[in-house]
Amino acid sequence: MLKTGLLLLAGTLAVTGSLFAVPTLRLSDGATTRIICDQNACGFATDSDASVIPGIVSFNGSVGTFSTNVSTGITKPISGTASEPILDLDSVNASGVGTLTVTFTETDFTSPLGNAVGTLLAHLQNQLNTPNVAVADIVVLYDSANGYFVGAPVVASSHLQKIDSLPFGPFPASSATTSVFPITSTLPYSLTLIATITHSTLGTSQLHSTYSQVPEPGFYGALALGLSCLFVMKRRRTQ
Repeated sequence: MLKTGLLLLAGTLAVTGSLFAVPTLRLSDGATTRIICDQNACGFATDSDASVIPGIVSFNGSVGTFSTNVSTGITKPISGTASEPILDLDSVNASGVGTLTVTFTETDFTSPLGNAVGTLLAHLQNQLNTPNVAVADIVVLYDSANGYFVGAPVVASSHLQKIDSLPFGPFPASSATTSVFPITSTLPYSLTLIATITHSTLGTSQLHSTYSQVPEPGFYGALALGLSCLFVMKRRRTQ
């Protein structure tokens, strides 16, 4: 009985694991690169995932000149779905002068054909009572070939710049941008969020960015109309 239960559990885990791709974080200061895969489920990772929850990828350590980095990427199945993607990235960085590129990628999204509406929100703020000049740029890539860390840009943030010496600053530098682009294939595709963070002085900054995507509103209107027509046709057949 116990053996049967274990076999069933193993089968369930195998099926569940196949439903989702492997979200992956990549961090680089140009000289040192860290790669972290969700649940350590890939063969090219350089560091272990600090999170034990599927859909959350986390790193805590140093990246070259950045003495301390805590970065977390969140996506499906925790946040968003295959048809309505969400990529959420939070990165806290302490360093000397330098640039850090934090990349978060996920594959196997399957949106309906037609236009997709992507929205990118970003907030940059400083931490601690140390003067700091931090700037950040974020871009999201769409790849119809479903590849890791590649694709064509579909939406980008405004150039964020934060200059202050108060804890977290009086207000974060914020950006909100929206873009409409076509989904031309029903095959799975990937999305990649790339954040480039530059410190020109000593200090600590935090960047939080979220990309969300839904079909264009017209899709839902057409779907609702189609469903209502089917309902009417069914009622007529039963009368």
